[in-house]
Amino acid sequence: MYQPDTEPWDPKLHVYAIGNELRHKLRSLIDNARFELKPRDFAERHLVDELAMCKWRHLRVLAMQTAIYRHLAAKHIAKYGPVARTCSARRY
Repeated sequence: MYQPDTEPWDPKLHVYAIGNELRHKLRSLIDNARFELKPRDFAERHLVDELAMCKWRHLRVLAMQTAIYRHLAAKHIAKYGPVARTCSARRY
């Protein structure tokens, strides 16, 4: 269950986690970044949070690209059959 942030300047996870994404995974990413990088003041903490958010967005983009490629592969297999998939995967 989502718990409100303890500090007013903490990132609002409902803004960064879309739909069915798991907020606890984003929170874990932020907490791990803070633990590893050990920010000393507000400015460093803000930068660490921004790094974690960029990593989150990057992981989201990779997941979307993977979903697109799988969808296109499924359409190709449905149209041409599984043999076309194995033939197109060969390197010449």
